[in-house]
Amino acid sequence: DDHVALSGTSMATPHIAGVVALLLQKYPDWTPLEIKAALENAAHTYGYDPNLQGAGNVDVLAAIEINNTPPVAFISGVS
Repeated sequence: DDHVALSGTSMATPHIAGVVALLLQKYPDWTPLEIKAALENAAHTYGYDPNLQGAGNVDVLAAIEINNTPPVAFISGVS
């Protein structure tokens, strides 16, 4: 009776911070964008729109086992 189920970014933030710390420990030269790409590429999707679910459920082991720097693309706006 003393437990409550909560969800949302406030609940996910400490978990993602821990995964980022693990990735930075293994790959200290990766940029923040490369860390983000690794997390997104290793996530398991729920099949919903990314605006609803984000990239999906983080897979810590899959993110840590990435051996190459993830590709990062920049899209520039049209002026």
